[in-house]
Amino acid sequence: MSFEKNLARRSLEMWGSGNSDTPEEVFADTYANHQESAAVGGVATLDLAGWKAVVAENHRAFSDFRVTVLMQIAEGDLVATRWQFEATHTGVYLAIRRPGNAPHGPACRSTVSQTAGSSRAGSTGTSTGCSKCWGS
Repeated sequence: MSFEKNLARRSLEMWGSGNSDTPEEVFADTYANHQESAAVGGVATLDLAGWKAVVAENHRAFSDFRVTVLMQIAEGDLVATRWQFEATHTGVYLAIRRPGNAPHGPACRSTVSQTAGSSRAGSTGTSTGCSKCWGS
Protein backbone atom coordinates (compact mmCIF):
# COMPACT_ATOMS: atom_id res chain seq x y z
CA MET A 1 0.00 0.00 0.00
CA SER A 2 1.33 3.44 -0.89
CA PHE A 3 2.16 6.01 1.76
CA GLU A 4 -0.68 8.25 0.50
CA LYS A 5 -3.27 5.44 0.58
CA ASN A 6 -2.18 4.51 4.09
CA LEU A 7 -2.63 8.11 5.31
CA ALA A 8 -6.09 8.32 3.72
CA ARG A 9 -7.08 5.01 5.33
CA ARG A 10 -5.76 6.05 8.76
CA SER A 11 -7.63 9.37 8.58
CA LEU A 12 -10.91 7.50 8.05
CA GLU A 13 -10.20 4.82 10.63
CA MET A 14 -9.90 7.51 13.32
CA TRP A 15 -13.70 7.75 13.22
CA GLY A 16 -13.95 4.13 14.40
CA SER A 17 -14.59 3.19 18.00
CA GLY A 18 -11.43 2.14 19.80
CA ASN A 19 -9.01 3.60 17.25
CA SER A 20 -5.75 4.61 18.91
CA ASP A 21 -4.21 6.71 16.12
CA THR A 22 -3.28 10.26 17.05
CA PRO A 23 -4.48 12.87 14.51
CA GLU A 24 -1.14 14.70 14.78
CA GLU A 25 0.52 11.56 13.34
CA VAL A 26 -1.62 11.80 10.20
CA PHE A 27 -2.48 15.48 9.67
CA ALA A 28 -0.30 18.57 9.38
CA ASP A 29 -0.69 21.36 11.94
CA THR A 30 -2.15 23.48 9.13
CA TYR A 31 -4.80 20.85 8.22
CA ALA A 32 -8.10 22.26 6.92
CA ASN A 33 -11.14 20.09 6.19
CA HIS A 34 -13.23 21.79 3.49
CA GLN A 35 -15.95 19.17 3.13
CA GLU A 36 -17.23 18.56 6.68
CA SER A 37 -21.00 18.93 6.79
CA ALA A 38 -22.03 21.79 9.03
CA ALA A 39 -24.71 21.09 11.65
CA VAL A 40 -26.67 24.12 10.43
CA GLY A 41 -26.48 22.97 6.81
CA GLY A 42 -23.99 23.51 4.05
CA VAL A 43 -20.29 22.84 4.42
CA ALA A 44 -17.89 24.09 7.07
CA THR A 45 -14.13 24.48 7.00
CA LEU A 46 -12.55 22.96 10.09
CA ASP A 47 -9.01 23.19 11.35
CA LEU A 48 -7.41 20.21 13.07
CA ALA A 49 -8.83 21.13 16.51
CA GLY A 50 -12.34 21.48 15.02
CA TRP A 51 -12.04 18.16 13.20
CA LYS A 52 -10.90 16.42 16.40
CA ALA A 53 -13.92 17.88 18.23
CA VAL A 54 -16.33 16.52 15.57
CA VAL A 55 -14.76 13.05 15.77
CA ALA A 56 -14.92 13.12 19.59
CA GLU A 57 -18.62 14.11 19.44
CA ASN A 58 -19.28 11.17 17.11
CA HIS A 59 -17.51 8.79 19.48
CA ARG A 60 -19.75 9.97 22.34
CA ALA A 61 -22.97 9.70 20.31
CA PHE A 62 -22.42 6.49 18.37
CA SER A 63 -21.30 3.16 19.80
CA ASP A 64 -19.62 0.39 17.82
CA PHE A 65 -18.61 2.87 15.11
CA ARG A 66 -17.03 0.84 12.30
CA VAL A 67 -15.18 2.11 9.26
CA THR A 68 -14.73 -0.07 6.19
CA VAL A 69 -12.55 1.06 3.29
CA LEU A 70 -14.21 -0.46 0.23
CA MET A 71 -11.78 0.72 -2.45
CA GLN A 72 -8.88 3.10 -2.96
CA ILE A 73 -7.39 4.50 -6.14
CA ALA A 74 -4.23 6.57 -6.11
CA GLU A 75 -2.36 8.53 -8.73
CA GLY A 76 0.71 10.39 -7.54
CA ASP A 77 -0.17 12.12 -4.28
CA LEU A 78 -3.96 12.06 -4.94
CA VAL A 79 -6.12 9.36 -3.36
CA ALA A 80 -9.82 8.62 -3.85
CA THR A 81 -11.40 6.35 -1.24
CA ARG A 82 -14.79 4.67 -1.19
CA TRP A 83 -15.73 3.95 2.40
CA GLN A 84 -18.61 2.96 4.61
CA PHE A 85 -19.37 3.97 8.19
CA GLU A 86 -21.72 1.94 10.38
CA ALA A 87 -22.69 2.83 13.92
CA THR A 88 -25.44 2.61 16.49
CA HIS A 89 -26.83 5.93 17.67
CA THR A 90 -26.83 5.57 21.45
CA GLY A 91 -26.02 9.09 22.68
CA VAL A 92 -26.78 12.69 21.76
CA TYR A 93 -25.74 14.03 18.36
CA LEU A 94 -26.75 17.45 17.01
CA ALA A 95 -29.25 17.67 19.90
CA ILE A 96 -30.90 14.41 18.79
CA ARG A 97 -31.08 12.03 21.74
CA ARG A 98 -31.31 8.27 21.33
CA PRO A 99 -31.91 6.92 24.83
CA GLY A 100 -31.99 3.21 25.56
CA ASN A 101 -35.72 3.36 26.22
CA ALA A 102 -36.72 4.90 22.88
CA PRO A 103 -40.27 3.90 21.91
CA HIS A 104 -39.12 2.33 18.64
CA GLY A 105 -36.15 0.39 19.98
CA PRO A 106 -33.07 0.63 22.18
CA ALA A 107 -30.87 2.31 19.57
CA CYS A 108 -30.81 3.28 15.93
CA ARG A 109 -28.44 1.80 13.37
CA SER A 110 -27.07 4.07 10.64
CA THR A 111 -24.92 3.39 7.60
CA VAL A 112 -23.16 6.02 5.50
CA SER A 113 -21.32 5.26 2.26
CA GLN A 114 -19.07 7.88 0.73
CA THR A 115 -16.57 8.37 -2.05
CA ALA A 116 -14.06 11.05 -1.16
CA GLY A 117 -10.97 12.28 -2.88
CA SER A 118 -8.37 14.95 -2.62
CA SER A 119 -9.27 18.58 -2.06
CA ARG A 120 -9.61 18.82 -5.84
CA ALA A 121 -12.12 16.00 -6.03
CA GLY A 122 -15.06 16.71 -3.69
CA SER A 123 -17.27 13.91 -2.40
CA THR A 124 -20.59 12.17 -2.92
CA GLY A 125 -22.47 9.79 -0.71
CA THR A 126 -25.63 8.13 0.55
CA SER A 127 -26.84 7.41 4.03
CA THR A 128 -29.52 5.32 5.67
CA GLY A 129 -30.67 5.61 9.20
CA CYS A 130 -33.65 5.43 11.48
CA SER A 131 -36.47 7.50 9.96
CA LYS A 132 -37.76 8.31 13.44
CA CYS A 133 -34.41 9.95 14.29
CA TRP A 134 -33.23 11.43 11.03
CA GLY A 135 -36.30 11.53 8.80
CA SER A 136 -34.56 9.46 6.10
